[in-house]
Amino acid sequence: MQVEALDREAAARDGPVLTTSEFRQLGLSRIGYLMAVIKARGDTDIVIQGADGLTVARADSVDNAMDLADQLGLTLVPVH
Repeated sequence: MQVEALDREAAARDGPVLTTSEFRQLGLSRIGYLMAVIKARGDTDIVIQGADGLTVARADSVDNAMDLADQLGLTLVPVH
């Protein structure tokens, strides 16, 4: 239980912590995050993931992915 208390203290410093269910409830069509995916030939795509973890779109750069997310009306959130 002490570990949980320490995690909650870290969360208070770092910002709110959401469960997977809470993250999904924020809106599958409104919330997303970026993830780098290395393809077989070594190139990297930037994938826009929805709150449910499904791929929404792919882009060839972070800038293009952010522009695309904006066009789709997605708010990008940090996850780790």
